Amino acid sequence: MEELLEISFDLVGKSLEQDIYSELNILLLKKGTVLTEATIVLLKKHNFKTVIVSKKLLFEDLYKKNLNFLKEVFSDLSYFHTQPFPSWFEEDEKLFRFINQNTSLTEEIYSLKNIERNIFTHSANVGIISVIIGKILGYSNKNLKLLWKMGMIHDIGKMKTDTDQHGEVGYEILQNITGIHPVMLDVVRYHHEKIDGSGFPKRLKGNEIPIMVQIVSVANEVEHLFSNSNEVNPFHVMNRLIEDTHKLNPAIVIPFVKAKYSQNIGNQIKLNDGRKAKIIFIHDNEPSQPLIQLEEDSQYIDMRKHHSLKVISLTR
Repeated sequence: MEELLEISFDLVGKSLEQDIYSELNILLLKKGTVLTEATIVLLKKHNFKTVIVSKKLLFEDLYKKNLNFLKEVFSDLSYFHTQPFPSWFEEDEKLFRFINQNTSLTEEIYSLKNIERNIFTHSANVGIISVIIGKILGYSNKNLKLLWKMGMIHDIGKMKTDTDQHGEVGYEILQNITGIHPVMLDVVRYHHEKIDGSGFPKRLKGNEIPIMVQIVSVANEVEHLFSNSNEVNPFHVMNRLIEDTHKLNPAIVIPFVKAKYSQNIGNQIKLNDGRKAKIIFIHDNEPSQPLIQLEEDSQYIDMRKHHSLKVISLTR
């Protein structure tokens, strides 16, 4: 079922039932794209008044199903240790394919209504964000699926303890599971390690931490930053990630931040000094310091030369 609706931020979470083209016949958004605040701003910028969307919130349905399934898996693993690993999450293939095709879902997760914050939502979100990061980094479909499962299972130890020992407890839960991939054990044990050696439990450094575990660690940080904020503000999250590149691998963080900023090229933003501007260009090595054009006088500013300036939000 589909419906024609006026463009507003109430459409966040609905999926497009049509390709969207600019006046110059340039494809802006593909059919099936899940609308976020950024894509709605893009549509408004191009003076669209209405859009055809799906009546059914497909992502929300798949997400809630995933939460219920995670509860079953966590319970089985924590108390019965009965499930062989290859059978995990096969029922959720539709969700994985949906995530794989919609890598702008990060903010959409936190726009869902009536979702209780708990270990299951946290685990589901880390799984989704891990896939998004892996996709940005060019990982194969096989490894994206592995990242998804790693993200979802990383906190299994919290079913028994909420202390810093949850990684070791999770490792003990999983180590005798039939068919489990070794990196699944690594992510449960080491997702709180930092590349500068400041993490726990082993204070590992740099390449001592498997790269796919580092990806899940970044996803875990993204999830905490979003979930602990009073509003869904990707710029706040991206700025914090950049500040932590001494702890989190910059080879993972910077491409992710660049991808998120690139989704907002041409959009109006607000700076931390109160001025409004438009994002013009994203720099490869400093994506959080883009080239902008001020609204007040059309002046161009290369934010790399003004590091005290920060993008803090989109303007509606």
